[in-house]
Amino acid sequence: PSLFEPYLSEVVELDSFAEHPEALDLLLEDTYEVSERPFLQVLETCLAVEADRARQRRALHALELLDSNEVTAARERTGLQHTSTDLPAGRPTFQTQPGGVLMVHLPGGSFVMGSPETEQGRFDDEGPQRKVEIEPFAISRYAVTNEQYAEFLRADSKVPELDSWGDRQYNQARQPVVGVSWREARAFCQWVGGRLPSEAEWEYAARAGTVAPYLTGATPEDLDRFAWYAANSDTRLHPVGEKEPNAWTLHDMLGNVWEWCEDDWHGNYKDAPSDGSAWVDQRERSGGRVLRGGAFDNPPENLRVAARYGDDAEDRDGDVGFRVVSSGGR
Repeated sequence: PSLFEPYLSEVVELDSFAEHPEALDLLLEDTYEVSERPFLQVLETCLAVEADRARQRRALHALELLDSNEVTAARERTGLQHTSTDLPAGRPTFQTQPGGVLMVHLPGGSFVMGSPETEQGRFDDEGPQRKVEIEPFAISRYAVTNEQYAEFLRADSKVPELDSWGDRQYNQARQPVVGVSWREARAFCQWVGGRLPSEAEWEYAARAGTVAPYLTGATPEDLDRFAWYAANSDTRLHPVGEKEPNAWTLHDMLGNVWEWCEDDWHGNYKDAPSDGSAWVDQRERSGGRVLRGGAFDNPPENLRVAARYGDDAEDRDGDVGFRVVSSGGR
């Protein structure tokens, strides 16, 4: 027992502490006497570097296994919420055929959707907050690109070519496809065997276990690392994957392009479903749909994880794209 604390105090500083969750689980099962101190020391300093965030997630997971009284305080201090034993390096993936869309499996879980009334930059349509249960699903690592959408056009002659492709600012192969209506985005998703994300799934994936407005904190100080927006984009669209991913290896969830969701637009979350499903009115579907994530020409407050917007399903804006979801997890 006397060796546990000094030994783990060294182990928690290693990258392998986060990379091998099975080793930690076995150690906690086999040890005679445990101490929370090594895990608390990791959580005492909240860093934005992803390797450190990964170690913090693992330390928080250890405290949960130990049924520690410090779990709630640690979550609040670090902004971490979900502590799935799958870390970014271990997220299982697959590629759609057709389309070649790289999909990332995400664990199920629960999270608090929306923003608190005290959040700076908040709009009324982001509440009231509520707890939402999410089933496992897979989501594309990147927004759908022009080269992937071009394959869709070749396969279905009834789909019109995009006006945006006549402009070099929007027609590069690895840029997100823009100028696509909600219905056209939905048709692409069905073609690759998937669907558009529900708004709840989108926010769950974007947060990746965090609760902070900008993933890494309450202010947009580190936003440049994760997103293209008005302050750093030169007011133009960028290829996917140039910025750092979030904790679940998803790129550009914030910035570059707004992303279509399946849901009909509602001005707040009153009476919204809590099971992660899309909120669809029981009537002829017309009018607005939900957009999430913010775009390359937006101010930082539009890139808060809870920020949302509504647009007509038939609009084809130059800053709106989409990504694919597949039901069920590994």
